[in-house]
Amino acid sequence: MMTTYRSILTPLDGSAFSEHALPMACEIALRAKAMLRLVHVHALSTSPIYVEGHPLIDKNMHSLHREHERLYLEQIKERLTTLMPGLLIEVEAYDRPIESLVNESVGTFLARRIAEHDDVDLIVMTTHGHGGLTRFWLGSVADVVVRTSHLPILLLRPTDEAIDYAHSPSLKKILVPLDNSSLSEQVLPLALALGDLMQADEYALVNVVQPFNFASFSSNEPMVYLDMDPNREMETQATNYLSSIAQRLQNGTRRIVTRVLLAQNPAGAILEDAQKQAIDLIALATHARSGWARLALGSVADKVLRGATVPVLMVRPSEVSRDDLASSGI
Repeated sequence: MMTTYRSILTPLDGSAFSEHALPMACEIALRAKAMLRLVHVHALSTSPIYVEGHPLIDKNMHSLHREHERLYLEQIKERLTTLMPGLLIEVEAYDRPIESLVNESVGTFLARRIAEHDDVDLIVMTTHGHGGLTRFWLGSVADVVVRTSHLPILLLRPTDEAIDYAHSPSLKKILVPLDNSSLSEQVLPLALALGDLMQADEYALVNVVQPFNFASFSSNEPMVYLDMDPNREMETQATNYLSSIAQRLQNGTRRIVTRVLLAQNPAGAILEDAQKQAIDLIALATHARSGWARLALGSVADKVLRGATVPVLMVRPSEVSRDDLASSGI
């Protein structure tokens, strides 16, 4: 069964930066006839005053802020439905308990609340925290959600330009880095579903081969001379691997191309290829070739996410076999 997008969730924080996710989220929701759910985390704008270790918060001010946040979401909803008739929108201001202000960050609270929804198929959000753009542009809230959520996440890098709702976002060329593992391949159903929905012109399957370094051998170590160039052999294996994946994905309408890149820096090679080929979206799983830490992104995915200037679709993979993927149509 192929992936479908029926419910899309977009977190907003009242800033123009967070609202840069809306044009893409709306376009996907309209095409998929999905419900767009706009959420806001209720939190006080000032730090609580502590007396004997307990936070004291003005309940009237707490209520006033909550009402303003609800009004903000309703205004966004009204504007979007006026601009895009037929768009289905729900709004929800997550009520963050007072004790949560002390025990967990906004990002952790948001990730926990999102996990409570069993009907969300995709998160669309910008990569910044409440305070604006960070040094690496992966904001603190987005960072926590990416590292902890099992839902696919479409991350967009906000700009200083005004949001243009009249211009429909397009995802014509999609790049999918693969590393010959079933973990990396788990992003394929999501990328294909999104690309088909957005009428993508091309899917590029990319495998980065790190060249064999003869200089790494010391002069005291025995050298094994090979009849075949090891780099060429690895490139051939990578080409065959990508070709087999591409063959399975063909359905008569998709244009699928494959590229093998020879580079010592996989993340840099992926980003360079995306820029060179005018890619509109990079889709990848959040793991490294040697596995991934409990709450950390894989090193390659992390660098790609932080360095990409185009939207990035990420999924946190689970342990499934290629047989499981094949049974789902991949």
